[in-house]
Amino acid sequence: MEIVANAPVLAPVKRPGRRYDKVFFLVMTLLLLVIALIGFGRSYYLAGVFHAPLPAPILHVHGALNTLWMILLVVQAGLVSAKRIRWHMTLGIFGFCLALTMVVVGFIVSANQVHRYQHDPHFDVLSFETIPFIEEVCFAVLAGFAFALRRKAAAHKRLILLATIAMMGAALSRFPGQNHNGTLAEYGMYGLLVVMMAYDLWALRTIHLATVLGSALIVAYMNLAAPIGHTAPWHRFALWMQSLQL
Repeated sequence: MEIVANAPVLAPVKRPGRRYDKVFFLVMTLLLLVIALIGFGRSYYLAGVFHAPLPAPILHVHGALNTLWMILLVVQAGLVSAKRIRWHMTLGIFGFCLALTMVVVGFIVSANQVHRYQHDPHFDVLSFETIPFIEEVCFAVLAGFAFALRRKAAAHKRLILLATIAMMGAALSRFPGQNHNGTLAEYGMYGLLVVMMAYDLWALRTIHLATVLGSALIVAYMNLAAPIGHTAPWHRFALWMQSLQL
């Protein structure tokens, strides 16, 4: 006696959105570049870049490095879209070195700022400096994991994008018409994270773990940086940075 099984054949789950990865990540890098150009347009780019009247020479180095990072981000996304993966990987070594340099210079900028504004009675620089400092830490963590996971393309490209989003607060807070409470910057940062999560849900039918963890780190930084700035341990650390007189 022959028994014929009529079990249904399950078709593989299709994720139609994944084929748009190259377009999405390229568009996102271009969007972040535009945000940086608008945010720092009046004070830096339209003011002459290296001739801009910045309060300290190290800020010119800081601005140049961050500009180079934004351009590199677009180039790297373009190389992936053009299927120039070998070029992308080779240039990625330069990108990793650039990220390390940005973190070091970012620390110097923080130390310079707490020294430069130490006698300003209208600016609590010790408390404020947690925001750019922890932003640099957030960038360093995300960029570091992105490099460590460079062989895992899905995680790598999300972490690189998130590392760059972590730096967007400064640009968004300088948008024309921005009020002093930073509402636009806060909503803008959350908006960028929501866009990434929404794309993951559409393309993957789930939110990628890199997006979840990276977004959680950025949200934690956004909500904890200011309170940390009023703690005694941070003030001791900030005073140490101030003593370096950089």
